Amino acid sequence: METLYNSLKSEDPLPTRQENHENLMRDCQAEGWTYGVVCDEAMKTRPDLVPFEQLPIQEKIKNYIFLAFVKACRRYLSVSL
Repeated sequence: METLYNSLKSEDPLPTRQENHENLMRDCQAEGWTYGVVCDEAMKTRPDLVPFEQLPIQEKIKNYIFLAFVKACRRYLSVSL
């Protein structure tokens, strides 16, 4: 939890949506995940392990919302600290 808190209060610039997705792909692949039509924890497959341009619109929107949430949290933390 401390790592999450530290990343939220960081002043480092946020990645773009594409960079964020590339980071996710790299981290997942480093943990042994591969592309699969369905998400399967036992087989370690995920359908979102494709280039950002090939993501379905729902995944791109989820990525946008996540980064907007992190940005809002950073603003809140900077005011309340």
